[in-house]
Amino acid sequence: MYSIPLKMMFKIRPIIATLLFVLPLAVLSAPSERRHGGHAEGGHSKSGHAHTHGPAIKAHGTLLTLAFSFLYPAGVFLIRGGFKRGFFLHWATQGSATAAALTGMSLMIVKSWGRLIRGNAGKHHYIGTALFFAICLQALLGYYHHMLFVKLRRRTYVSYVHTVLGWTVMFGGWVNTVLGFQMGGISMALTVVWLVWLLLASVLMVQAPRLSQFLKRREENNRGKYDAVEQDELKERRKSGDEETLRNETFAVGE
Repeated sequence: MYSIPLKMMFKIRPIIATLLFVLPLAVLSAPSERRHGGHAEGGHSKSGHAHTHGPAIKAHGTLLTLAFSFLYPAGVFLIRGGFKRGFFLHWATQGSATAAALTGMSLMIVKSWGRLIRGNAGKHHYIGTALFFAICLQALLGYYHHMLFVKLRRRTYVSYVHTVLGWTVMFGGWVNTVLGFQMGGISMALTVVWLVWLLLASVLMVQAPRLSQFLKRREENNRGKYDAVEQDELKERRKSGDEETLRNETFAVGE
């Protein structure tokens, strides 16, 4: 009963992939909001100079970019492609991404907790905090989904909630990464390169089943060609063997 509306969402995957690329670009074009201290949320002062970032902020940005831009997409690609050991690779990749994301988020949540409580933090901080709890929920749903699937051997409403929440978390992480790029003073050129990568990653994730089928068919065709060549060689060997046996029998009779 609960899974029917969620199943319908999988019919619009190309649209979802397009939104995952276009909406971060729209956020990028929006001006950075101002904080009460007179500084832009993008990490620049009134003089236009970027603030110096400490090790914690650099670690935060590196871990979150790695998790949302590479590890999470890789995990989605592996499970949707149905590759050999795909499930193991999926949870190993997603587990690594979750550990990196939660570690990076914790660094900044602890640092900006006072502003979060007072309500004067920026949208980047609020989105990041929401993503922190969503990722924790997503991990629990993933475990519950696996337990139900092993028991029932079919997908349940938990499976579809886990999938939809996963796409939502990844999309939110991409949007927040753009906001983090603004705060860190990342150049437009690097941001555009990153957005192009997101477009490619979206296509790979959506088309993973077709790509997997293509690779399997190619492997089967190559195996079929190899088997055919091997059969031809075997026939030639048998033919040569029969001729050799006939020659030996003829020689023996002549003696």
